[in-house]
Amino acid sequence: MKENKYDFFISHASEDKPEFVRPLAEELTNRGYNIWYDEFSLGLGDSLVEGISKGIKNSLYGIIILSKNFFKKSWTKKELEALLNKEIILNETLILPVWLDVTPKEVYNFSPLLVDKLAVSVKPSELSKVINSIEKKTGISVKSKEQLIQKINSLKRLSENKQTKYFLDLENRIKSIFLFQEEYHNWYTSDDLFENEEEWDDLLVDLKGKKLQSEYGIPNGVWIVPEPFPENEIQRAVKLCKKWIFGELTIKEATELHFLLEEQLDTDLFYILYAIPHSFIKERKAYDILIYGIIEIGVKEKKSLPPSEKKNC
Repeated sequence: MKENKYDFFISHASEDKPEFVRPLAEELTNRGYNIWYDEFSLGLGDSLVEGISKGIKNSLYGIIILSKNFFKKSWTKKELEALLNKEIILNETLILPVWLDVTPKEVYNFSPLLVDKLAVSVKPSELSKVINSIEKKTGISVKSKEQLIQKINSLKRLSENKQTKYFLDLENRIKSIFLFQEEYHNWYTSDDLFENEEEWDDLLVDLKGKKLQSEYGIPNGVWIVPEPFPENEIQRAVKLCKKWIFGELTIKEATELHFLLEEQLDTDLFYILYAIPHSFIKERKAYDILIYGIIEIGVKEKKSLPPSEKKNC
């Protein structure tokens, strides 16, 4: 399955850029989110129509900045219609309305459908309120280095009973991902509906993928490759994961586990090992912390490591 390029598409009126929209886009970007925002995403000579179409199509959610300026624009209405159509086709809540100095009556007069959607009502100075509401609604949360270190330390301190429970959950994540990938691949390759590259076909592919993800309990942001893998490699990964959470790996096995998950099986090792979707990890240092966590958690005897590698999570 193709990974979504953007977490959020921001639809807005240009008049609201200086006071609210640009600061919002900058703050979301600073926190590590991938944003489709015209000033960031379009370059000189790029097609506005094509860029916006791809932005809407490849974003998990659309943030709609409803304002008096927004209501006056014809182009913003087209963006809203496109996002509403995407919601209907995928049967998911994708629109995140932000009421910027507007009343429920003004929103109703513009679009009765939007009044029924849970929104956040703000003044231009209340960026943190908007971002907190977005994170709460979507469940998308960029993980800081401190949070990841805390996660690793908590896994190192699990009792034997909790290690057993954690492994059962981990094993379920592995099975869910690879069963999903096999079913999705079989469906995709056995159907001749998608011989061309029309947008409607792409939407049907997205719809099928979303449906299967929901059935297998796989959250947004997990790295997924739509192809089956040999059962023996999957079972090898399960065995190494069990040794990992119980702290029974050798250094060689820890290296093998990393390579097996990330290279041979091309799967989301962060989600499998830590229950954190790949897209939540934005910083290179945060990535390195979780990779080193394979050793910190899974290998009891670390004497063979060079001193420079004995980092203390």
